[in-house]
Amino acid sequence: EARLAASRSSRADRMKAISAREAAPEKVLMRDYIDARFNLGEFLLPAVVVILAVTILGSYWQTVTLIATLAMYLFIFGVFVDGYLMWRGFKKVLAARLPKASPKGLLLYGMTRSTQIRKFRSPAPRIKRGDAY
Repeated sequence: EARLAASRSSRADRMKAISAREAAPEKVLMRDYIDARFNLGEFLLPAVVVILAVTILGSYWQTVTLIATLAMYLFIFGVFVDGYLMWRGFKKVLAARLPKASPKGLLLYGMTRSTQIRKFRSPAPRIKRGDAY
């Protein structure tokens, strides 16, 4: 019972620390900024799975495999370009709304969130795509 109580206490402490870290104003702004825009990265995982399946199934046809591989690399490149544009836009918003906030660590945080499927993001999106943030 003591081990179970210690485990519960440890989990509660970890959850409090995560909640406090996620409540930082710059992270809230980043989440809302990401959730309000269309992100190409949201479709990265499903697209890569489909492209890899086509590559495997098309292993008998070299042309299909080549086209699928090129499509996958082009899609990944597009996600990086979208991430770059997202970061440029976010830095302007951050400077306007929270001028003293540091952008340190937010690029990776934003890229990670923008490549997650919207339904599975944690914390869940507070605003809909296209809404004001």
